[in-house]
Amino acid sequence: MTWIDGAFYKTEKWKYENEYRCVLSESFLQRGDSYRKICYPKEILTEVIFGYKVDQNDINEIRELVRNVYRSRVLFYQIKLDIENGKLNKILL
Repeated sequence: MTWIDGAFYKTEKWKYENEYRCVLSESFLQRGDSYRKICYPKEILTEVIFGYKVDQNDINEIRELVRNVYRSRVLFYQIKLDIENGKLNKILL
């Protein structure tokens, strides 16, 4: 299995999440903003989950952008590491 296969692989155990995944290449990210725009129906975005390493400035910027379009309908979470128990916890921001 390649890394790209792993990015889209999901076991039955996690099927309940009913999520969409988007993997962007470096060349995609280096193109202009108009090229990078991804359009989808507004009603499918219900939450944004930030990884545990995401910088707080990036979180603030993304939250502001999303709130300008969706208002308060979208929930924001961040993954926090629980080293003692070896778990990842999804914390509401």
